[in-house]
Amino acid sequence: MMDVPAGGEILEMGVGWGNTTLALAMLDFKVTALDIEERYLEVIRLRAEMHDTPNIDRVHSDFLWVERTDRQFDAVIFFESFHHCREFERLLRGLHRVVKPGGKVYFAAEPINRYFEQPWCVRLDGQSLLVARRNGWMELGFHSDFFMQLLRRTGWLGMEDEHPHFWKAQRRSDPIVVAASDPRVGSNAGVKKDGVLHVAVPGDSDVRSYAVFGPGIALTPGRYRGDLVFRTPGPLHLAAVDACCDQGKTILGSALGTTSLVFEITKPACDVEFRLLARGGFSAVLEKMTFQAVD
Repeated sequence: MMDVPAGGEILEMGVGWGNTTLALAMLDFKVTALDIEERYLEVIRLRAEMHDTPNIDRVHSDFLWVERTDRQFDAVIFFESFHHCREFERLLRGLHRVVKPGGKVYFAAEPINRYFEQPWCVRLDGQSLLVARRNGWMELGFHSDFFMQLLRRTGWLGMEDEHPHFWKAQRRSDPIVVAASDPRVGSNAGVKKDGVLHVAVPGDSDVRSYAVFGPGIALTPGRYRGDLVFRTPGPLHLAAVDACCDQGKTILGSALGTTSLVFEITKPACDVEFRLLARGGFSAVLEKMTFQAVD
């Protein structure tokens, strides 16, 4: 679920007892642990010494530290902590400062779902009221649709990942890049070798085949440009592209003689595919597929 380079730098916001912090550090990520409670950071220091995990930096501050620092990270993680922030929209805008180009923001086990009657609100269940009264914590909840729009309004492209209660976001300006070697990229007339997809549609002009299809990714409503990036583009007059979802039942857009297409999604889609249909005689070498928000 997490797309962080090996040994990458991660900022964990609101770390509490540090279970996630320690787990990430043990996986050799360089973790910066931020919390407003200094005693939690001391617990993490002691636990890190106990487990011999020196690659943890501790920051005693509130969430809006992101507006004041010049540091950048490959990923920012909120584990059961984002909902404690009253100025959540300001925080999301501030995260642009600390996330590296191509980096991600993850929201894990947060109260973001379709059961809230309001777009967002203070949670009034017994447990939330108890911890709010005892610890002074803000306890917010968010409707899924509102949170998706909130991410978009603050410059992020994000939605719930394949695991429930796990959201992932990236900058809307960053393209989604899927390598040809990715198992989600397929072909009915191709072979993967050396990190690329070698496509060759056999037969005469009446033979048609999906030379490229995939990757079946999740996208929020909006306009996107899909691109097939070929090392050698092949005879494009023999090809057509389309974008689809709902297991190919809903066509989002199509075009002839090109490897690029702008298409529109009107509701959240979890299995968007970009396909190239080619006739016999078409051959090419695919390097990657890209998707870019254009609105």
